[in-house]
Amino acid sequence: MIVDVAERSYGTGSLFVRADAAGRESWYGQWRAGDAVLKRRLGDTRRPGERRGMTKAQAEAELRPRIEASVRPPRRRSGPRSQRRAAATSTTSPASAASARR
Repeated sequence: MIVDVAERSYGTGSLFVRADAAGRESWYGQWRAGDAVLKRRLGDTRRPGERRGMTKAQAEAELRPRIEASVRPPRRRSGPRSQRRAAATSTTSPASAASARR
């Protein structure tokens, strides 16, 4: 069961409720970190009349620090292709680099 939750402002992620195979409902958060979309379980939902579980406000409060902690810069490629690219843009030529090593 997915519950509609009001739209949040840009960059603040989204909050939704999901039920597992056993029927237990949990709060989930979804947000972007760099070029990745992250979905994380925040905690159980609170049922009416119970003390256990999280209210919507508590789930939102849990979501904010998780978003802030996961902000990542865009991925930087590493490997043979990027090393070749770096060598091609280097200011020294292979001949002068070889003579500098001697």
